[in-house]
Parts: sequence; C-alpha cells; structure tokens
Amino acid sequence: ADTPTSVINQDAHRELAREAAEKSVVLLSNNGVLPIDPTINRIMVTGPNASSLDALMANYYGTSGKMVTVLEGLVEQLPEGISVEFKPGVPVDKASPNPRDWVSFDAANHDLVIAVVGLSPFIEGEEGDAILSEHLGDRETVELPEHQIAWLSKVMDVGTPVVVVILSGSAVACPDVYERAAAVLYGWYPGEEGGTAIARVLTGDVAPSGRLPFTIPKSTEQLPPFEDYSMDGRTYRFMAEAPQYRFGRGLSYATFEYGQLTCETGSIDDPVRVSVDVANVSTIDADEVVQLYVSDVEASVRVPLLHLEAFERIHVAAGETQTVTFEVMTEQFACFSDDGTAFVEPGSFTITVGGGHPDDPDLPSVSATIEL
Repeated sequence: ADTPTSVINQDAHRELAREAAEKSVVLLSNNGVLPIDPTINRIMVTGPNASSLDALMANYYGTSGKMVTVLEGLVEQLPEGISVEFKPGVPVDKASPNPRDWVSFDAANHDLVIAVVGLSPFIEGEEGDAILSEHLGDRETVELPEHQIAWLSKVMDVGTPVVVVILSGSAVACPDVYERAAAVLYGWYPGEEGGTAIARVLTGDVAPSGRLPFTIPKSTEQLPPFEDYSMDGRTYRFMAEAPQYRFGRGLSYATFEYGQLTCETGSIDDPVRVSVDVANVSTIDADEVVQLYVSDVEASVRVPLLHLEAFERIHVAAGETQTVTFEVMTEQFACFSDDGTAFVEPGSFTITVGGGHPDDPDLPSVSATIEL
C-alpha cells in the first residue's frame, strides 16, 4: 500500500522484464540462419501469435499500458534497410475459413520467413479463462494444432528458410515442423517486453541461453496413459526412449567446451566437491547454464535414470574460461524404499556436468564415476 504509482512500469522494471524474457528464450535448433543476417533484404513475419497480446501475458499477470508483440519488437530491432511484411496467415485455434493463403504464395518473394505459432492462454490455462478450450483449459493432446501444422507445411514447401517461434506455456509436439524449420525458438508467454526480447535474440543482440524445463515428446503416443502413475516413460528421469527434445536443452550462438571433471570425495557423509572449466571458444560473449546430473549406477531399489541436482548460469566472454564448482550434499545421492524412506547407500554414482542433458548429442558434457 505504500508503493507510489510513480514506480509502476518505470524503465528499470521494463528492462528487468526484458532481461527475464531474454534469459528464458530457448533455441531448440538452428541450421545457421540465426542470428538474422543484417544484409538480407526482405523478411515476412507471419503466424497467429506474431501480433498477439494474449500470447504475451499467460495466465497470471498485471496489466500494462505498453505491450511489445513479436512483430513490433522485430520492426523496432531489425537494421534499417530490411523490409518487413506482416500477414497473420492462420488463426490460433482453427483453420481459416478463407481458402486464399497469401503467405505461402508470397513467401517466395522474401529472404526469410519468421512464423510465430503455438498456443494461447485462451486454449490452455485456468478453466474459466481458457475460453477457446474444449477441455476446460486442459489439452487432450500435446501436438501443435493440426491446422497450424498444415499451414506451416505449405509455407515451408515454398523453399524460403522458415524460423519458427513457438509461444506456449507447455510442451508442443510437431516433429515435421521441427525437422523442416531452419531454426526453432521457444519463446513461452514472455511478458510485456517479450517482443523486444525475442527480437533481440533473433537479431543476435543477445545470445540465447534458456533451457527447457520439461521434455518435448515426439507425439502424444510417446507418453504413457495419463492414468498410469508408475512414472515409467514419464519425465526425463524415467523416459528411456529418445524424445523430440530433452529436458535441459538450449543452444547458443557461442560454442562452449568443458574441461576434465574433478570430483573430491571424502566419507559417505561428506559433500562431494565437483569442479569443471568451461571455455567459450567462439567470438561471441554469451551466458551458459551449467547443469549437474547424478545417476545411481548400482542402487538396490528402483531409481531414476538420472536427476538434475545443481545448475549455475555464468556469463563467459569470447575466449574466456571460467571454473564452475558445485558441492553435492549427501542427501542428493539418496534413493527411496517402497515406504518412502530416504537413504544413501554405498556404491557407484556417475556425475555429469554440461550444457544440457547428458544424452543430448548437441550439447557438451563431461562425466566421472565416484564411489561413496
């Protein structure tokens, strides 16, 4: 009650909103088309979420007198001389009743297409707010709506490189889109400065550094039945089959290399001190999110395949090397009996530190096996 209205939406707060959005953006794939080449001539921005305010705000939000959509952010951030054309292309929740599709027709006249697709808080969210949902805010499948997939396929058939930006609050499966897109960016519901943040990542003003907080499956069929509580095949901890994208994934414009992992151990009751050198061997300053996973090699009870136990975001300048150190406490090696009792048993454990899930082939990691 004592907060004056003069501090509401002041510049420092908007900068913080932009920074939060920038750090959350996840680059899932990139064939080299990103960051956007400043010498190209024409870009088409399209898709149901390109100019959407709804896709900025998610489910719990305050209101703002200035919301920056992805379209607005790109127009503001792109270098002078690049022509930007906008066409919505397709609605978010259903196929267009109009048989004319000017986007797929006109895409051939552009150097790059940026298609902003995904979901909406009107589709997923609180049951009373999700006014476009047929399932009270829940999703029956994890796929991108079929009409969006079909439309994207037509646009990609033209041959112009397509960068797909997904705005969503949950996992979106669309294998054909992921495989054919020149690059895929996960932007979430990014807030009032979300358009600026996404544009700054696309143009290379900031290198992407976000990581997936969940697994993106290949399809609904890859998931266990919703009524199955065994955890087999569910989440990165128990999913043996390769998904579309693994928990913890996030690419960068920079290239990082990890040195040898050192693990200092004592008795079973002592913390394990884990250190690794992280080198930025590129010419781009960037953040790296260093992740530590633990796997119990010889447990006497059922345990996860692996589990994330620590992470740290670091900023590494081009050509710089930083040492990252974690202390893994005894309880972080615990397993559980059938009655839920936690215990730590002597044996072998594998510790893996890297830029993502140890089984992600596109991200560096190093491992060591220790005895407790």
